[in-house]
Amino acid sequence: MSRVLQRLAALAIVVAGAAASMTMQAQPRRLAWICPNMPHDFGNLFLPGAAWTNLKRSTDVFKLYIGKLASADTTFIDNAVAALNQAHIKVAVEAGGLRPFSGCDSMAGENHAISELASMRSWLNRGGTIDYIVMDSPINTMIATGAPGNCGMTVTQAANELADYMHAVRAVIPNVHFGWIEPVPWYTVGQYPNHPGNNYGDLPKVMDTVVRIIAQHGDSLEFFHADSPYEYSESQITHGWDKLKEMERHTRAKGLRFGLIFNSEFGGLNDDSTFYARTMDGWLKYGAAGGDPQDVIVQSWYPLPTTVLAESTRYSFTFDALQFFLQAGINGPRTNGVDVHGAVQAGNVSVLPNPVASEGLVRFTLAGEEHVAGELFDMRGARAATLFEGTYSGGPHTVGVDLSGVPAGIYRCRVLQGSRAAETMVVIAR
Repeated sequence: MSRVLQRLAALAIVVAGAAASMTMQAQPRRLAWICPNMPHDFGNLFLPGAAWTNLKRSTDVFKLYIGKLASADTTFIDNAVAALNQAHIKVAVEAGGLRPFSGCDSMAGENHAISELASMRSWLNRGGTIDYIVMDSPINTMIATGAPGNCGMTVTQAANELADYMHAVRAVIPNVHFGWIEPVPWYTVGQYPNHPGNNYGDLPKVMDTVVRIIAQHGDSLEFFHADSPYEYSESQITHGWDKLKEMERHTRAKGLRFGLIFNSEFGGLNDDSTFYARTMDGWLKYGAAGGDPQDVIVQSWYPLPTTVLAESTRYSFTFDALQFFLQAGINGPRTNGVDVHGAVQAGNVSVLPNPVASEGLVRFTLAGEEHVAGELFDMRGARAATLFEGTYSGGPHTVGVDLSGVPAGIYRCRVLQGSRAAETMVVIAR
């Protein structure tokens, strides 16, 4: 084996081990969130029979943009409330918390709460619940070192206004859980620098101030979600994955849940398949850095993916999210390690030997008779080979495969049953 491929093999072992460790150690307390963009078929998502049944089983929280609630008609709201209630999925609203257009004075928090509660009113009046409010960029949009057009506030001033916002919202939705998003690339995190272009300050210090001020008002933040698309996390300038891991450490030390939003800016602006491949790879990269997010959020605010349905349609949003959660080991109801609905389980696929030169064995287990296919994908998400396909009985299986025609490198071996799948990393080395 060449020295380069030896290093690739070592990386695959580290990445696969980190992903497995994340699943074993954190799955009981991990929450799976989804937040689709709003392509042309978004309104079909909550119709009876909408094709994302398997994803529903893996999803804990569905996040809606507050702009959608403001513009939604009663038919959409009624369908969404019914579908999410039936699936026992909690509801989050991504709101602003603070924005300069609501004022830059001591009434900024109250004024913005009035505006955003008006956008939530129809949802609440028609029987919808709001379990989480996720305040997106409430600090950087207000502070003097923050985004363009800010209010020139100090962090302390912005935190006091945020506490006022929370107090006003809680008067209407008493049991709501509050959390917070900030764009991590535009901050420093201790020794890790900001991404070139903006420097909003040191995020851990900002967090310390915000948590302290809100506590002084008798309230609390329960979670922090890091906004850092794949391309920014890959930055060698900021050491993005390590930077996120340090932010996770600090967040947990403050007693907050840490969540990471997984997506791709380049893919979301240019290509469905790239959005999928880079979103999937983000989980592996963060796991290799030692990351262990308690909230896992698959989200797009970009024009792509092109469609939201169906979960069996390659590169739709629901397909991407389902495959992501399968990879992360968030797979819905299971009995004795086997999916009770018949799919192969994540973590229950292996390739022997690994690394493999040409001929190998793929092992997997089924709960019952199923039509399955074994496929090989490269790290860009492109299919490299179909290894086998057919109907197999319930129980363990070992299938011989010939990889002699596949170039050396790192691949994902995926066993698919319908829209469900499980996979493992494999190195082909010669």
